[in-house]
Amino acid sequence: MTWGMESPSNFGDYFLDGDYVGFDDALISYYLNKMPDKDKAEMGVSDGFSHPTFYGKFIRELGWLKPQECPEEFAITHTRSKSFGSLIELGSQLPAADEDLKALIERLEPGIHQFWPIKITMPKGETYPKQFYGMRIGKFF
Repeated sequence: MTWGMESPSNFGDYFLDGDYVGFDDALISYYLNKMPDKDKAEMGVSDGFSHPTFYGKFIRELGWLKPQECPEEFAITHTRSKSFGSLIELGSQLPAADEDLKALIERLEPGIHQFWPIKITMPKGETYPKQFYGMRIGKFF
């Protein structure tokens, strides 16, 4: 099945303004302390850590993400809305799908795309009531 999506051009119901909680520190720690040299060479980061290289795995067909490459929480800094679309974009162009869209995509294209739960935290610290899943698109044309 072929489908397409357009990235939103400004913050709102489909593009959340915020940042990942603890993710950058966890990625750097993984790179410095646990990432095998072979994996660094394959990613082209043998000479040093590169945010764009790791974040590039969100939006390009560069293989399955390891658990430590999947952000667990996204904190919204401000929002005009209390509800979001079924498909949203988080920092570094990471798409996230709600439960219904995730189920639909998995039913139509089983085993192609990677999903993991991601907590969305609202500006006042409360957890967004609807579960979202980070989504690594597995096939690009």
